[in-house]
Amino acid sequence: FISGTSLQHSSPASAELSKVTEASLITAVQEGVVWLDFACIPQLQNINSISLNQHAQTQEDAKHSIPFYLDRSHFFWVLATSVVHEESGESRGYTSWRGNGWCRFEEWANFLSMTSRVPLVVTEAQKISTFSFLSFVLDNLNKPERAPCNGEFWCCNCNHQIVMECSKCHIPCERGLLVCVLNRIYNNKVREQLQVAPAMAHFLCGVEHTLYAGAASFAHVVRPSVAAGDESDKPEAFSRRVGFKSAAADGPLGQDLLQVAVWCHHNSMVRQLLSRRDREGGEAFHRDHLGMNAFDAACVAGNVEAVDLVFGTGGIGEELLSVP
Repeated sequence: FISGTSLQHSSPASAELSKVTEASLITAVQEGVVWLDFACIPQLQNINSISLNQHAQTQEDAKHSIPFYLDRSHFFWVLATSVVHEESGESRGYTSWRGNGWCRFEEWANFLSMTSRVPLVVTEAQKISTFSFLSFVLDNLNKPERAPCNGEFWCCNCNHQIVMECSKCHIPCERGLLVCVLNRIYNNKVREQLQVAPAMAHFLCGVEHTLYAGAASFAHVVRPSVAAGDESDKPEAFSRRVGFKSAAADGPLGQDLLQVAVWCHHNSMVRQLLSRRDREGGEAFHRDHLGMNAFDAACVAGNVEAVDLVFGTGGIGEELLSVP
């Protein structure tokens, strides 16, 4: 990340640095403080087996600090020009950056931070490219192969063993720490978005199951978001947690509670709401301001179980199989 020197500027100046103008960009680059992942995370170099545990703790502390640096950054740069690795001879670039587990984590952590900077992607192209938070969320819906834990990790490639002083030493899987940090910042982001932008929070809940893909062995450290629930959950309680005034009210984009439950992959709630709909006469499925109904939401969110549940009601005819 490249952050502006916020501690050396007055508040008005710091606010101006957040606006990417030519003048502010020059100032930030010339006077900024650089957080470079490889340089700022302790590496397994020049240590022995005796200091390995101490090194592991120092490395863990550094990785836990990543979200705090992101919250204080003015820019999030992705430096991914095409190069050839000096030792392996393999090509490196934007594709390999996107495939690396910790690089994926940094990208997710940026979007899940309280400040959430628009990435500035530098490749060999003449222009810097970028993308928004919403496009990132929608692009990652139902794509578990893009989850951080499904990226490439050095520890997994070496089977969690390294040779040190002529003996093999075990090293823990980095994904366990990654999941802990992701879980904390994701839940904080959902709570924050429910207060300031509920509709965005609902979209964000749609990627929760994708976010933790590949981390089944670390499920015990994952705390569900405020939108999650089990079979005992009730519509009234769920509606309050997701920012609705009541279970019968509409959300900020005109969506009903059924659509939000679909987005959140809260399928026990989907079943309850569909049963309530049947008891009340099975009226036509509600459409939000975007023209989507619960079936459309289930398809977009990749919620296969909800697709079957909604379609199984018989209320989705051929005329409702696409958004008008």
